[in-house]
Amino acid sequence: MSDTRVELRRNDGSEVFKLKSTRVQTEVSNGLITDSIISGVSRRVLGGKLVLDLRTFTIDFDIQGMESEDYPNSDTPEYQSKGHDFGFRWEVERASLEWGWTTTAGFDELHYDGRTLNGVVTNLSVTEDTESGKARTYTGTIQFTYLDRYIS
Repeated sequence: MSDTRVELRRNDGSEVFKLKSTRVQTEVSNGLITDSIISGVSRRVLGGKLVLDLRTFTIDFDIQGMESEDYPNSDTPEYQSKGHDFGFRWEVERASLEWGWTTTAGFDELHYDGRTLNGVVTNLSVTEDTESGKARTYTGTIQFTYLDRYIS
């Protein structure tokens, strides 16, 4: 198993997850061109050309042998008693629901392969292996979508 230590950082830098990645897949769309753009002021469609490029990173990772420095809130008593794999699993779920773009801090960040990419977590899937007999053996998949502009 490889371990590229992909990191997810909250946009304000307050929380970091160190992922024990086993696979990272990148999907790129050349862009969708339409004959209109969206006005951020009136939320109406106006004439013009809009190019939407899409880059999505799908990261498969293991949640096994996690340590306190691998995720935020690791000092929570429940995580201390049930183990860091359990704590990481619940914290990554919480973060995927709470994190996202803000006017003050911008987008969240994916640190991978020497690059820092702005965007948001668009999907999370966590699976617990209940057949192996080993309690709390998890794997996960995060989809992170690169974004550099927010249109409100």
